[in-house]
Amino acid sequence: MAISSRKISLNIFIIKAFTLVVNLLIVSVSAKYFGLSLDRDIWIIATAFMVNLNNTFFNPISDVFRIKYVQVKEEESIHSALIKTGSLLIVYTVMIILLIIIFLFFGKNIIQGLFGVDGLLLKKYCVYINILLYSILFTQFTSIGIGILNASNIFYIPEVTSFFTSLCNLAIIYFGTKFIGVISLYVGQYFNLITLSFVIIYFLKKNKLLPIFKWSKTYILQAKVFIIFGIPFYFPYVVGQINSLIEKSLSNKMGIGVISMIDYAQKFTLLFQVVFTSIILTAIIPQLTKNFYRKEWEEYYTSFYNYLKFIILIISFFVPLLYLNAYEVNYIFFKKGEVSISDIKQISQLTKLYSISFISICLYVYISPVMISQLKNKQQAVLGVITQIGIIGFNCFFYKIYNQSTFPISIGIFHLLIVIIMLCIISINNKKKIFIYILKSLLILSLLIGIGEIINYFISSDNIYLSVILKTGIMSIFVLAITPILGINIILYFNQLLNIWKLRI
Repeated sequence: MAISSRKISLNIFIIKAFTLVVNLLIVSVSAKYFGLSLDRDIWIIATAFMVNLNNTFFNPISDVFRIKYVQVKEEESIHSALIKTGSLLIVYTVMIILLIIIFLFFGKNIIQGLFGVDGLLLKKYCVYINILLYSILFTQFTSIGIGILNASNIFYIPEVTSFFTSLCNLAIIYFGTKFIGVISLYVGQYFNLITLSFVIIYFLKKNKLLPIFKWSKTYILQAKVFIIFGIPFYFPYVVGQINSLIEKSLSNKMGIGVISMIDYAQKFTLLFQVVFTSIILTAIIPQLTKNFYRKEWEEYYTSFYNYLKFIILIISFFVPLLYLNAYEVNYIFFKKGEVSISDIKQISQLTKLYSISFISICLYVYISPVMISQLKNKQQAVLGVITQIGIIGFNCFFYKIYNQSTFPISIGIFHLLIVIIMLCIISINNKKKIFIYILKSLLILSLLIGIGEIINYFISSDNIYLSVILKTGIMSIFVLAITPILGINIILYFNQLLNIWKLRI
């Protein structure tokens, strides 16, 4: 089972890594055609607003759907689970129709109140947000559908489909911008969602896993098992969306293009976070949950500690290399069209800060679901709210002092503080050893970042690609030399992974 779990994790990581590269190319092409323009700022705000609506009304349930679905399937039957899922989808559909009606009649007032725009700019905001409103239905359907497939051990179909739809999205933006401008971004997004929806429907039908729909009052009430389970997570989600809107509002006050600049700067860490989170939720957390409910305490602690080392391994490579090559990477992807060298330098400084804050985020993303797996839902929800309130307060108080740098600084500080509190709360043996290991890891990562600054000082080249190769090679040697201090033998570790395919380094 461990090898199977490891194989699934590795395969998903590889597929998502390819998808990540395509998504970075999409960002690069967007930079080429739209740069730091007002149209792209509106696109970012409109898509962020859709994310906020999804996160506020739906994702607290959708994100824990698979856990509850599996429980219902095991305790009752798969038929019962599919009936309850169908009920949930009807509730979602009604909610989305209500949202569309509200925006049809009151959209202008809502958008004007949230973003403080009027005139032609208000009209643009309304058009773009109304275009994207319908995407919520597809987003939630695909989320629930993927949850059902994953619960039936069908992991790869959604990931492979997402990879190919991302390629098509890239082509739509690349070739379509010439004819329809910024609308190509919206066309590409809908193509992704609709194609993925059809693929999911096909495989749900093929495996006899389609949600069951009925029309009665008692049927609608079947959705409550998912809603009640997800209620504690509404609070951190709502505060998180308020935080996101406040960040966009504060960024907007700093001038035209700042929102896009921040979006470009955090794109690398955000995309990698998607890959990272997927691995944790798909393979790592189910294994830990199984050990916990079976009261296999020794195995639980061993698995927790080994997975923590795996996470530190990922961070040890990703963070120093992104920090070291921040300018080169941003230049390669974004030095196109309207993005100037001066903009690239500012984006690169922000990328460095976001790479450092990513350390805290990775630890947070790992420990949070561990708490949920131990049924500490309420504590985790409260800590999630505290995290977001702390970030909001810091941003509002310091944004005039630190400008754009305020946002990555606040993210790093408050996620790390909450990680420390969560480690105190979770049920795990030998906490002192874990705290010491994390402290040692943070010191080693600080050392690697310091080495990165020295390498940047002494090594420079007019050839961007040569610079990346040289600096990456030197930093990789340092990482390989230093990480054994943390009990990580990278060569041995990857040999064990590749052994699944009977390969060797």
